[in-house]
Formats: sequence, structure tokens, C-alpha cells
Amino acid sequence: MTDADSVGAPIGIIVPTLFSGRVEDYSAFDQRVIQTALAWQVRGEQATFQEMRAISLRVQPNRAYVLYGRIASAGEQLGLAGAAYRDACAWLSSVHSDNEVRPPARALAEIASYYALAAAHGLVNVTARLLAFDNRSRAVLTQRFKASKGFPPFDEKTDHWLAFNAGSVTGLEQAVDHHRDEVREIVGLLRTLVEDDRWTRLVERRNTDFHRWRPQSVAGGVEPASPWIEAEADGERFSVLTVYQGETLQPDDHRLLIAEAGRALDALEAAMRAWNELFDSAEERVTTFVLAEAMSGVQFYRDREPR
Repeated sequence: MTDADSVGAPIGIIVPTLFSGRVEDYSAFDQRVIQTALAWQVRGEQATFQEMRAISLRVQPNRAYVLYGRIASAGEQLGLAGAAYRDACAWLSSVHSDNEVRPPARALAEIASYYALAAAHGLVNVTARLLAFDNRSRAVLTQRFKASKGFPPFDEKTDHWLAFNAGSVTGLEQAVDHHRDEVREIVGLLRTLVEDDRWTRLVERRNTDFHRWRPQSVAGGVEPASPWIEAEADGERFSVLTVYQGETLQPDDHRLLIAEAGRALDALEAAMRAWNELFDSAEERVTTFVLAEAMSGVQFYRDREPR
């Protein structure tokens, strides 16, 4: 439904639904996203068992439970990103005009991006919480992220949760030096993702759309650029206000936005799949280190010979 004058381009639009009415077949890419999302989610079933196991290895109470719960949560977010991306792609075969298709298709691409970003926040936070199992890594993390207080379990303060960015990854890298290869590799996966051009492009788009000025999706919208132009006449410089009646905005191509979201989702899925494959061995390395820390200074003696 649009609001437009009788001759110009639409200046606004309200869409009745974001759903195109089409359900696309699952592509090979869709299947990969689904499989990785489920692989992360099923770890949540082990939360209480892994909490019990971690306690036996001298990990602080609740840390393992929170770790496994947040892993499952990130898996659901990845799955939702994949679903939104599929629904956005369904608009690409629509018979409607670009002005009608662009707003809902673009919105779904953005929703896919936002859930992908949320899953990436989960990725960095579960990595931090795994490292925080051991006192040495936790001390480094607390020094780097002073407001985190060592990431206490079940604390919802914003400062106790990391954003997925280069600074956070650098902090994790500093906390992992004393660990074995598997642990360093899962942090390395985060570095690869945060520097991936496909991912950085998504972050840039989100920063503009979410925090600054998201351009409208219709050709009659307001151009996010100054209407004033500099002019000169008879040796004098002055500013001129240009006045248009709509049709100054060139909306972003929704096809390109969908493709951009898909490329970033591809990078994220690959990172989360590799992380999941390394997680069991990495967790074992960390918990072994925790137990070794706890046992330092403990001395064992042979049993006395029976009398």
C-alpha cells in the first residue's frame, strides 16, 4: 500500500506482510546452515550433565551449564538467520514490480543479517566463557575486559557480554597463549571470520541501517545527502538549495542486499561448523588444564605397607 501523488514515484510504503507466499526448496547451502544450527542446538541437551562433569574437574559452578546453554541459543539464532534468508530469496522469483518487492525482500535480508550478527555474538561469548573456565585465562580476560568481572554465570549486565568485533577477538587471543593447539584454533576461527570481507561488509551495512540513516526502499524517498550545492557566479561563491518533488533517491537493489546477506551467512556457517568440530577436544584441553591447576601442590604418597 503506497502513498503517492498522481504522477510521481511512491514516497512511502506499508507492506501487509513480509512473506512472499512461496516456500522455496532447500538448497545445499540451506541444508548446511540447518545442519550446523542443529549441531549447536543439540549440545543444550548435555547442559546439566556437562555441568556435573565440569564440577568434578574443578570448574566453578554454573560455568559449564551457561556455556552449553549459550551454545544452543546461538544455534537457534543461526537457524533463524537461514530461514529469513530463504524467505528473502523467495521474493526473487516474484512477478510483482521492484517497488512492491523491494521493501519486504530487503527487510527479510536485514532480519537474516541481524540474526547472523546475533549468532556471531554468541560465538565470541561461548569462546570467552570456555576460556574463563581456567583461572589463568580468566585473569587475562578480566584485565583486558575489566568491566566483565571474569564473565560470572547468569549475570545479565551488558558489560559481561562481548560484542563480536576485532577488539574482542584480540582479547581472546591474549588469553589463549598457554593453551594447546585445539584451543588456539577455535579462537583463530573467530579472527578469520571477523576479518572476512563478506562479514565486514555485512557489519558496515548494519551499522548504517541500524545506527545511522537507513535509506528508504522507494524511489520517492528522501536522499541521504545534502540538498545544498555550492555554486559560483561573478567571482562570488554561494550555496543553492535544490528542491525536488520526489524521485531523487536511488534505492538499493534488493537482489544485491540478499546476496550480501547470503555471503556473510556462508562465512558464519563455515566458522560455526568448524568451531563445533573442534569444541570437544578444545573443551577437554581447557578442563584438563583447570584440573592440573587445582592439583598443583598436591602430593601423593604410596600407601603404607600393611602391618
